[in-house]
Amino acid sequence: MKMKKRVRIAALIMVFVLSANVAAGCSAKENHEDIIKKSIIEELDSVKNMDEKFLNECVEAAGADELEAFGVEPKEFVKVYLEDFDYMLGDIIVEGEKATVKVTLKCKDFIAYGKELEKAVAEMFSDSGKEKLAGMSEEDLREKLSTLILDSMANLETKETEPIQVDYELIDDKWVSTLESEQRITNVLFPE
Repeated sequence: MKMKKRVRIAALIMVFVLSANVAAGCSAKENHEDIIKKSIIEELDSVKNMDEKFLNECVEAAGADELEAFGVEPKEFVKVYLEDFDYMLGDIIVEGEKATVKVTLKCKDFIAYGKELEKAVAEMFSDSGKEKLAGMSEEDLREKLSTLILDSMANLETKETEPIQVDYELIDDKWVSTLESEQRITNVLFPE
């Protein structure tokens, strides 16, 4: 499904936000752990608070035209998905030029969303559902699809993920998260 692919791209933007936290090297007042913690909190808070810049990046990457084809306003979809997003940081361990942070996310289950949406669409196109659709205009049908998509997401409970290990490397006196960490986060948020 193309929409699923586009929404995965939005996940990559989210991962970019999480991994773009390049923290400067230590100053006399801050140690490595504090620098990494400050950076990851800043980035995760931009997701939690749904900063406008973050929302715009997600919408752009999600392929707004794809979501709009289903009658869904892209920013609304991202907001519904992340409305209860939260996170918890575990210990930050620094060993030389490598560091790890355990992050637990609280978000909606994207696999459960897909199942809920499939169930709602199947019901919509069942024999009894087809009767209701028969007299609908194209605009009414788009509105119904939009409602199904958003309601399927909105009705899900949030859950905590297993802790995700985010690895950092000190490169040119800056802490940078690894590509493997980005992939771990993507796999948790948008499993296949």
